[in-house]
Amino acid sequence: MNIEIITSFNQRYYDLIGKDCVNTWLKYWPKELTLTCYVEGFLLPKTERIKQISFDQFNQEYFDFQRSKEKPQTKKFSKKAFSFIHAMENSTADWIIWVDADVISTDHLPINLLESVLLNDCLSTHMGVVYFETKDGRPGRWFVPETGFFAMHVRHEKFNEFKEMYKKMYVNHEWSELRRPFDNDVYGYVFEKLNTKGLDLCSNFQKSYKTPLRHTVLGPYIKHYKAEHAKASYAIED
Repeated sequence: MNIEIITSFNQRYYDLIGKDCVNTWLKYWPKELTLTCYVEGFLLPKTERIKQISFDQFNQEYFDFQRSKEKPQTKKFSKKAFSFIHAMENSTADWIIWVDADVISTDHLPINLLESVLLNDCLSTHMGVVYFETKDGRPGRWFVPETGFFAMHVRHEKFNEFKEMYKKMYVNHEWSELRRPFDNDVYGYVFEKLNTKGLDLCSNFQKSYKTPLRHTVLGPYIKHYKAEHAKASYAIED
């Protein structure tokens, strides 16, 4: 199985926590894997098992989006989305695995465990989260996976449909049916629209979690410092 691991950061985020994401990944992830880092505005030192791709290599749609009238938070999270789009359009792997730059590896991750969550008949491996209202209280139902970790099956029969629909929503700013115009909202919306099989790492939970990674089978091996105060605490400890 050919697996490509990807992440993304700029210089500030790399200095804050991204460098530790990279260094602990190198220490604990299977030696046969490489990590592709999408980097904005700087370059990493050359390191074995690390591949880097500059944001300068993105298509024009990314730069048009950044010059649009979208809110700053939407533009911020689109950087992750366009990194993922670039990978979907260019990867030769069987699976693309995304790991957020604030995910720290804590123990040796067995390759057989990683492969066990990449099922041949599934388009996506994700951590399912469902919201029933917006922050301003508007009721509804939105499938919004926690995307600190997710995997996309490039060889799946629905992959090209996913890729095109996901990209189209960003290019056309199609947010009307989303809870928020962020990458995980787009991911969940497109996945459900395709009505295909996926592996939800949270499916057996007895209660729902908004930050579920530590409760999954991957929890003993990677930790997500998702909130700003968590990243700040980690930086102080580090």
